[in-house]
Amino acid sequence: MDCTSSMQSWIDRAKETLIQIIDKVVKDCEEDGQLKARISFVGYRDIKDKNRFTILPFTDDIQSVKAFINNSHASGGNDIPEDMQGGLKLCLLQDWTEEASKRVIIITDAPPHGTRYHDTSDDFPEGSPDGIELESLMQEFAQKEIEF
Repeated sequence: MDCTSSMQSWIDRAKETLIQIIDKVVKDCEEDGQLKARISFVGYRDIKDKNRFTILPFTDDIQSVKAFINNSHASGGNDIPEDMQGGLKLCLLQDWTEEASKRVIIITDAPPHGTRYHDTSDDFPEGSPDGIELESLMQEFAQKEIEF
């Protein structure tokens, strides 16, 4: 989830929506034969932000996930684009269960860095200064059968 200041007006609603989605997934897992839901949360901001990422690794402790999400707050963000590439890379680096049904939900109000993705002012017009390319990330998500 984009946790930059521009998300402030949307972040409370996003938290509510995520909690509703989690509750639905947990209920569906229970109805489908006592399957276990594991959830991770990656909050990202912008490249120059002091607290660039907030991460909760995969866990089946649903109450701790909800608490973590509820404690997320909006801060930072300099230009309009945000470090979506960094957030998605960290998402890929989580401990995904290979044989599971895998999904990502991304909540944002801004494009990633790189003017090939948008036509607004960008402190990093060439894209991620870490060399992370959105297209490569999407290919990796597809290879790992992770749906958006």
